[in-house]
Amino acid sequence: MNLTDFEPQFQQYLNRIEEAKLTKAHHDQLRSIFIGFLSRTFGVDYEEFELEKGVKAAKVRGFIDALFQDIVFEFKRDLDAEREEGKRELTDYLGSLRNGTYFGVLTRRLTF
Repeated sequence: MNLTDFEPQFQQYLNRIEEAKLTKAHHDQLRSIFIGFLSRTFGVDYEEFELEKGVKAAKVRGFIDALFQDIVFEFKRDLDAEREEGKRELTDYLGSLRNGTYFGVLTRRLTF
């Protein structure tokens, strides 16, 4: 992909995120907008994402917001207020996944 192709996709993403922000969209909608952007921009098939993957381990219970190959995405509405909680959740989720090396991304629409 070249910059000419990327710019309109990114601008559309920014516009959709701004609209969602104004309507106080649910975190699931924000996740959907982000995954749609990755799909359109980079050709990632939406079905390749595993959403709300349940995690049950000795001390960990929860749901990974989105898992794409070896990347764990955790979406928060207010990253300033929820940063520590998100970091703890990512640490727990990453520690519970087996068979490989995983990376965590904590995001709030435009901030990672």
